[in-house]
Amino acid sequence: SLRDEAQEGPVRVSVAGGHNASQALRFINELSNFPKVRLQRMLGDHRGAIELWFWLREPIDLSAKLSALDCVAQVEDLSTDGSDEPLVRLNVRLKP
Repeated sequence: SLRDEAQEGPVRVSVAGGHNASQALRFINELSNFPKVRLQRMLGDHRGAIELWFWLREPIDLSAKLSALDCVAQVEDLSTDGSDEPLVRLNVRLKP
C-alpha cells in the first residue's frame, strides 16, 4: 500500500454511503481547501456514496491529510503495490 508515502497524480476517493449530506458537503469543502488538490469529477448515488476523482499537483501524504480531518473516521488505501496503474485509490468513511 502507499499509505505512508507521498502521492502525486491521479487519485480516486470513494466515500461510503450512510452519512448525512452535511458531513459529505463538509468533507468535500475541506478537500477543496487543500491547495495542491484539483477536483476533476464527482459522482454520487442514491445510497449517499460519493466517488471523487482529482489530481494531486505535487507529492503529499494524502492519507495522512484525510485522516486528520475532523469529519473523517477512517481512510483505507486500496492501491496495489507494484501495479502499473498510477491511480491512487482511497476509501473514506465519514464520522456520523
